Formats: sequence, C-alpha cells, structure tokens
Amino acid sequence: MAEAPTSREAAQRMLVTAAEAFTGELTPCGCLLASATASGSDASADVQSEVAQVRREIQSHLKSRIDLDVSQGLLPAGTDSQSLATMVIALIQGLSVLARDGTDRRDLLAMANVVMNAWPKL
Repeated sequence: MAEAPTSREAAQRMLVTAAEAFTGELTPCGCLLASATASGSDASADVQSEVAQVRREIQSHLKSRIDLDVSQGLLPAGTDSQSLATMVIALIQGLSVLARDGTDRRDLLAMANVVMNAWPKL
C-alpha cells in the first residue's frame, strides 16, 4: 500500500492481487483463512478475532492513505475515506466467497474494475 502512488492505485492493487490469489492454479479457490474464520465455532473465537483484527488494520491503513490523498488534493474534499476503505475490504471478502463458489478470475477482476469506477475523482 505504501508503494502505490495513490490510494486508488493501492486499492486496485489489493483487489487484483486478491482476485489472482483466490483463483490460483496451485491452490484451492477462495481464501481458506477467510472461509474458515467466517463460519468457525466458539472454540475458534480467538482465531476469528485475530483475523478480524488483521482486516481492521488493513482497512485502517487504506483509510489513512485515502485521507492523505484528500489532504494532498488528489481526492475531493469530503471524500468518505471510511466507507471507501470498508468497500474495498468487503469486496475482497466477497471475491473470496465467489471464487470458492467457482467464479473465474476474469469475472472477479471485472467486479474489481466496476468497484474502482466508483472511486471519487476530482
């Protein structure tokens, strides 16, 4: 995320990387960690909590990056950075589920592009 020139590029890279990882030829489709922790039992509550914390941290980093772009005039003033960051995390989770259900990489990448078309512009 820190290497991307803008928050939009960071978000797009995250989505593309997720879509590619979730549809790898040498691994099962989707994300085992996301799938397992989303439906785990009470016995795995500590693991679920840790994974949720990782998602929150990634979301927080993306929000901060969006805020930086707003402060630098790269995004419109008043951009809802929290909602944008949440949208990206939600789509990544959704891409995992859809990949597990058999959606192919091309369709996952197309969804990512649609979402990125909603990114605010000056």
